[in-house]
Amino acid sequence: MKSEGGFTLFEVMTVLLIMGIIISISPVSSSFYNHSCYEKTITEIVVEMRRFRMKAICENVTYNFRIYRTDDIYINDSDSKSDYIFYYEDDDNNAIVVHHGKYPAEYRLYKNLERVIVDDNSFDSISFTGRGTADTGTIGLETLDGKFQQIVVSQLGRIRIEK
Repeated sequence: MKSEGGFTLFEVMTVLLIMGIIISISPVSSSFYNHSCYEKTITEIVVEMRRFRMKAICENVTYNFRIYRTDDIYINDSDSKSDYIFYYEDDDNNAIVVHHGKYPAEYRLYKNLERVIVDDNSFDSISFTGRGTADTGTIGLETLDGKFQQIVVSQLGRIRIEK
């Protein structure tokens, strides 16, 4: 019998096992991880804003978006940092919170196009009406290493991310 010169199943499995071990113990770049988390946070906020804009149109209700650094008057939680909520007001002007989200506490929060930093005692809010329009607003998040993106809401309700 002639030998074909290929690899045996045992040799292939051994190489794959060694490669798997090397890949599993190699550290993931922290900058890649931080960038991914930042992009995920921005995207989650924008997706939620778009969802509640559409919900406002479908239900003909005004939904308010509020983002802040410490506990808000409408919701208190245990971490006291970096939250956003969506709420509407009932007939008695009571705020009914329908969604509560969080973002990492290390991100700096800005409002307006002039990059006014939001300190511990302030917030920024945007309303989405049943007609699809919105209060204009700009919310910016900045990482500790200086990466900055803005979420811009136009008067027509268009929500976009600007870098």
